[in-house]
Amino acid sequence: MKYILSLIILVTFSSFAQQKDSLKVLQSLREVPEKYKLAHFGIKGKVKSFEESFGMFGDESGMIYEFNENGNLLKISNSKKIVKREYFYDENGKLKSYKYKNRLIEVELDEDENIIIQHVYKKDRDTVTVENTYNKDGFWTSQTHIETNQKMLEHKYDEN
Repeated sequence: MKYILSLIILVTFSSFAQQKDSLKVLQSLREVPEKYKLAHFGIKGKVKSFEESFGMFGDESGMIYEFNENGNLLKISNSKKIVKREYFYDENGKLKSYKYKNRLIEVELDEDENIIIQHVYKKDRDTVTVENTYNKDGFWTSQTHIETNQKMLEHKYDEN
């Protein structure tokens, strides 16, 4: 009986820890509409690539992020070197578009290089346009589906 109780506690704690880790990953992904610069990852310096592992016990799940000399993200690959996202920049190093799941997503940036518009082109479907808004401090506050005027995401911040 003690063994079963210990096992239940261990599984419950393990599930809770995984949920907290998943929540942390989800929150980190929601800081900006799309992370495409070293600064978005909280990394400083000349970094060519870094690997993020999601698995326990050394399994091969994880992602590899590769950057150019300007700190712009070029691509994200899984641990098997399959490219999951690819990023494209203009001659001045400003993000133009990125490819995700065979979808081309063109972006429009504001003067602070925040993504304000995302045009998502899907095969055999209409284009979807998404608008991102930011508060006076530059924090991402909402994402709205333009065609339906439906708010897809909203962040609320303390005014202090």
